[in-house]
Amino acid sequence: MIPSKEKVGRDSRFRHPAWAVLLAVLPALLLVLLLQTMPSSVAAVQEPGEVPVIADVQAPSAPSATAQTNTLTLRVVNARSVPDDGLVKGEPIVAPYQFQIVVDNTGDPNDAAFPDCSAYLDPPNNTIVNTAYPDSCDWPGVREIPGWAPIYTQGTQDDLNATTGIALPDGKYVISVLADGYKVDGQHFTVPLADPGLIEVAAHPLPLSPAEMIIQVFHDRAMTNGQFDVPPEA
Repeated sequence: MIPSKEKVGRDSRFRHPAWAVLLAVLPALLLVLLLQTMPSSVAAVQEPGEVPVIADVQAPSAPSATAQTNTLTLRVVNARSVPDDGLVKGEPIVAPYQFQIVVDNTGDPNDAAFPDCSAYLDPPNNTIVNTAYPDSCDWPGVREIPGWAPIYTQGTQDDLNATTGIALPDGKYVISVLADGYKVDGQHFTVPLADPGLIEVAAHPLPLSPAEMIIQVFHDRAMTNGQFDVPPEA
């Protein structure tokens, strides 16, 4: 079969050497055009010896430690408002007062369980006895509780107020305040204190509001144990 002139001409076109060269070069041209259209930060190639530039990244700043002080200052305020007497809740009292600071020696429930409050020094084997226990443990349920608390200092509003302070060693304390026309009130605190070391005691004006009391009387007979046992004693 003799091919037609039209088919011969079409096939001869694609067998020409110029077409072969063009098809071989075309992928390279497309790659060059693609690189030229990419962002310079992606297309750029680091030259030998070139030092890369890295933007400084700031690490999150650590929270600053709260300033502390061993100097105690005191502000005594009204615990409630009494309009008839011109007293406003939260405002400093104007009456003279006396204070007393007592060392809190009731113990520390947050004392470390080991080794202070452990009977053995090698748990879980428990072969080495902690000879310092229980005296080394400050838990209120373990340690011996003294029958009294030492008074550290005492004075008047001239010795301790919002501007005049008292230096105290580290520890736990209770301050009690007695003012003319007020009941005794107080506050627990721990030294060191957060700066500026000011604590506030809310004093309740006299007379105090009446309180409601409910008393339950029962026949303690089943069994006699000082408890209200239900249903026998109901």
